[in-house]
Amino acid sequence: MYRCQQCNTVVGPREKMIRIVVETRVKTYQVYRVSKQRGRDGAPERERVATATGTETARELKVCASCARELAAQQVA
Repeated sequence: MYRCQQCNTVVGPREKMIRIVVETRVKTYQVYRVSKQRGRDGAPERERVATATGTETARELKVCASCARELAAQQVA
């Protein structure tokens, strides 16, 4: 059981919850290469090799099936 965040009704058990992404944000990831040499503290040394840019989910709604159909129709139109 869960509460639909769109229509605010309680959905019964064994009903599928659908997550809809509402907002995303740009994320920059650092790519590191770990060397076999150890630093002074005994930890392996890391060297930054590249930077990658992608997106990640910032906000999502947990909705019931009927609300998911409505939101999908709004996004298409």
